[in-house]
Amino acid sequence: MLICKEREKEQLPDDINALRALREEEMMNVHRLDSSNKEIEAALEEEDDEDLRQSIEENKEAIKTKLQRIAEIDAWVEKITRSRASVNQSAQRTTGNSTNPAGCVGDDSLTVLAELRKEQQQKQKVSEVG
Repeated sequence: MLICKEREKEQLPDDINALRALREEEMMNVHRLDSSNKEIEAALEEEDDEDLRQSIEENKEAIKTKLQRIAEIDAWVEKITRSRASVNQSAQRTTGNSTNPAGCVGDDSLTVLAELRKEQQQKQKVSEVG
């Protein structure tokens, strides 16, 4: 069994609801870090402490990372939404129907999602190398 020392970047899910929940979680984390920084800053007004100053800087870096992750989630939601709209429009033109039976995802949607997933993986590899 191989054990990887570095954790592979988490792949974003294809489910819009899961993405929304993940985004909300990241937003709450940003809020908590920001609140923590405000509390630390208040404590620093009473007494200067290098460890507290370092904590603020670490929190700022964490906030920056969380905001980047939120931007990735937003971009992924946008791609999925656009691809689904495109597939639905294409299906309407060819079949004349606005939806497929029982709201099932068609083969075209799965193909588009697979292509988006492949594109996301390629970007992650590039960012890991760079």
